[in-house]
Amino acid sequence: MSELGLYLSLYVSTTEVEGPGKRFAIWLGSEQSHYYLLTDLLEEVDAALDHLDGVTVLGEEPIHQSLALAEWSRLLKVRGLSVMVHSGRSFRELRSIAVEDKGVRLLLTHIDLLVCGRYLSQLSDSSRLWVGSTNQTIHQLGTGSLPKRLITPKELTLECRIQRSHSG
Repeated sequence: MSELGLYLSLYVSTTEVEGPGKRFAIWLGSEQSHYYLLTDLLEEVDAALDHLDGVTVLGEEPIHQSLALAEWSRLLKVRGLSVMVHSGRSFRELRSIAVEDKGVRLLLTHIDLLVCGRYLSQLSDSSRLWVGSTNQTIHQLGTGSLPKRLITPKELTLECRIQRSHSG
């Protein structure tokens, strides 16, 4: 695992709007983004572990980093955290890809909640949590179940993040 890592454009150690409960959230990036070793990301998660319910993966398409993401998700599950992943692909497409792609197959075994479908601004949806447009679907995967308090949200929530610029 020491060499495995993920390209990320951003991560936040605590959020309450990117999935059920309090979550560590990462936004996957391209190869031009910052590369984080899984061990370093796990240290960040472990530092916040006492107040986390799970981790959410957003941003670039997860199948492009599926092997590393599958291993990271497995290690998160060992820590008792739920894993939620957003994909622009349909569930049918992902299952089809998983037949030939070991990384996608492994990733799907370590996900609790999967949001499928590309965000479409013309189908914007503010009535459901964790999705942005009406074409997106949420799938609960695996044999375990999430605690009811995590999947019955009370209301839609807005969270603002202020980030200081590091430019001179």
